[in-house]
Amino acid sequence: MITLSALITLITVLGVNRGAIYLITLGSNLTVVSFVKISDISGGFTAVLSNYDLFGASVTSLPALDASLSTMSSSSAADSSNDSDVSGDDRVYESHYIGVGCYYDDDGGSARGAVYILSIHPLTHLVLSFLKISDLSGGFTGLLENTDSFGISIASLTTPEDSVGSENETGSVLNNPGMIVGASDDDDGGNARGAIYIIWWNLTSFINYDNPSNPSNPDMNSTGGN
Repeated sequence: MITLSALITLITVLGVNRGAIYLITLGSNLTVVSFVKISDISGGFTAVLSNYDLFGASVTSLPALDASLSTMSSSSAADSSNDSDVSGDDRVYESHYIGVGCYYDDDGGSARGAVYILSIHPLTHLVLSFLKISDLSGGFTGLLENTDSFGISIASLTTPEDSVGSENETGSVLNNPGMIVGASDDDDGGNARGAIYIIWWNLTSFINYDNPSNPSNPDMNSTGGN
C-alpha cells in the first residue's frame, strides 16, 4: 500500500504535467519505424522543467533557421567544426531546429510562459543544445505578465527567398528568419484579449550552437545529447 507521504515523494521525483514531445520516424508505408521521447528525463534534454510547465503544448519546425545557418556555415570552411559528426565516416551532418512551447513556465512569474529552441541531431534525434526564450532569458525583452501563456502557440516565420541576406542602406541584413509566438491570455486592452509576438533571430547567437561555451553564444545550453 502506498502511503500519502510516499505518493507525494513519487510525484515530486517523477513530476506532474511537465510535458514531453515525441520525434517519430515514419517508413514508406507511413508506419512508425522509430521514435525518440524528449522530456525532463529523456532525449538528451537537460533543461529544468517544473510541474505543470506543459512542455510540448505547441511544436513547430524552424526550416528558415536551418537554411540560414546552413548557408552561413557552408560559406566558410572554418565553420565546419560547428557541424555534428557522429557517423564514424567522413560525412558531416548539421543539426536541425524545432521550437517547443511551454506556456505554463513560471520564469518571472506564474504561468508567464516560455519557448525552447532545440538543436536536434538529424541521425540520433537527440537534443544537442537548447535556447530558452522567456521573461528572464534568451534576450527577449517583451513585457510578460502572470498567466500570459506565452508559447501556447508557435509558427515558423519563413523569409521570402528573394530577400534573404539583402541589405538596407545602413548595411544591416534584412529579414532574418524568425517565429511567431502566441500569448493567448495577454491583457492588453482588457482581460485575456491575447497577443502574438513576432520574434526575429540574431543569427550570430546560433553560429556556435554546438559550442555553447563560446562567448558569442551565452544563452545556448549544451545537453550532451550527441
